[in-house]
Amino acid sequence: METIPSAEEATAIVRALDQLSRDGVELPAAWIAFTTPVANQTGLGEPIEDAVRAATSSPRVCAVGINCVPTHVVPELLANMARVSLVPVVCYPNGQTWQGSVNEWGDASTQVSPADYAKSAMEWAQNGALVVGGCCKTTPEHIRSLADAAAAIGNI
Repeated sequence: METIPSAEEATAIVRALDQLSRDGVELPAAWIAFTTPVANQTGLGEPIEDAVRAATSSPRVCAVGINCVPTHVVPELLANMARVSLVPVVCYPNGQTWQGSVNEWGDASTQVSPADYAKSAMEWAQNGALVVGGCCKTTPEHIRSLADAAAAIGNI
C-alpha cells in the first residue's frame, strides 16, 4: 500500500490485512509507504514514528517506507522511521518537488537530475533503505542511473 497520508489510514490497512488473514484469505506480505512534504510527520501532521508503529503492528507488513515525497526530506524521514521500525525501510521519492500550495509541480529548478538522484539514492541505501526506487517525475533515465550506481558498488 502506498501514498498513505496518516497513521489512522495505516491502522485501517493493518486491521483489514489481519482480518483477511483470519478469514483464511492468502495474501502476500505487504509494505506500507507514507507520503509527506516534510521530514518529521505524516501528510496529515502526525509524528512519522506513530505512523510507522501503526503500520508495523501487524505481522502481515514486511516493510514500511516513504513514497511520493521530495528528495530533500528523505534522509531525515529514513532516520526517523528506522529509529522505531522493526521491519526494513523502503523509499521511492519523487524526481521533482510538488508544490501543494499551488497544486502544481515546481519549476525546472526543483527537478532532480538522474545523476543527483542516483547519488542521493546510494546515500539512502547506506542509511538503511533496503529498497530504493522512484515515484512521480522520475524517468527511465533516473532508474537507469540508479541501477548503474548500485551495480558499480555491487549492490544489485
